[in-house]
Amino acid sequence: MMGHPIEGGDAYENAILRPERGLEVAPRLTAGYAALVELLADGEERSRAECYAAIEESGERGLATATAASLIEKAIYYGQLVGRFGYEARVGASGRARNFRVYLAYRLTPEGLRTANQRESGGDP
Repeated sequence: MMGHPIEGGDAYENAILRPERGLEVAPRLTAGYAALVELLADGEERSRAECYAAIEESGERGLATATAASLIEKAIYYGQLVGRFGYEARVGASGRARNFRVYLAYRLTPEGLRTANQRESGGDP
């Protein structure tokens, strides 16, 4: 059986944009995003590995890599994060090395910084 829909947005939306509601409906996602925001709160760009590690090691149990990726994708979708693209060599299914376009680093957008400051002050984002 699939989970029931969350009134007022999905779990990612609540964790990113409404942390007070996110704690109620998705505490682990909210903790993961809070750890990411804490890492990026100085406005500087951080590597993909640093961002994933912050999310994966958040809270008591942390989050899986796939969940961390989804959380970052949703934060970009909601305009809270921006990523810097680059190319990374990876071995494909055929065994040949190919260059893939991936995000290499992330930083908070001005809107993301405002939301982060409101989180710290306990205000409503």
